[in-house]
Amino acid sequence: MPNLSAMRPKRVTGAPTGPGSRALGWGSLRHLVVARMLVASLALPSGLLLRPDVTDRPVTLLALALAAVAVVSVAWILGCRLERGLLAQTAAQLGVDLMLVTWLAAYTGGRGSQFVLFYALVVITGGVLGRVGGGLLAAGGACTGFLLLPMLSAPLGGSEVTAEAFVRPELMVTFLTIVGVLSGVLGERVQRTAGDLARTERELDRVRIDN
Repeated sequence: MPNLSAMRPKRVTGAPTGPGSRALGWGSLRHLVVARMLVASLALPSGLLLRPDVTDRPVTLLALALAAVAVVSVAWILGCRLERGLLAQTAAQLGVDLMLVTWLAAYTGGRGSQFVLFYALVVITGGVLGRVGGGLLAAGGACTGFLLLPMLSAPLGGSEVTAEAFVRPELMVTFLTIVGVLSGVLGERVQRTAGDLARTERELDRVRIDN
């Protein structure tokens, strides 16, 4: 009599690995490119409309920011088509996002800019894609950029007189760190669930073939 326990699909814990995991990673990276374009096209004009006094050239700033997002988006789409260096491309996208947010914030008031909230979006993306490690690395980059804003305003074309910060620097650092950890935990669960679903699908396909 066959051993029924041996026929049951084994549950594998931990992060998914293998071709299925890489396909999921490339799919997530492509979705990030699309999401970035949507956020830029909606949030950038809204941010400048809410506070048009942050710069004397809001139209020029908007055009430059949208052009920068468009250029990097084309580059990321081409990179995703190559499907080479998933980790390097993920890190590069997050790093460029942090640089764009830092430039926008420095140009529009430093720590008091409305665009400093975009740091949280980058940190959440880092956690979802890179799990806890990615979330903490993204949070570290975001905190560094935020703390350096007063020194970067003038070199990056902003006014030497910065706006009053929304929150104190130590609170912002704490907030971004917590967001990095929580988004990383969420990323762990999402990737683990996706791996379990992929394994279950493969087991069902194997059962259909055997029958």
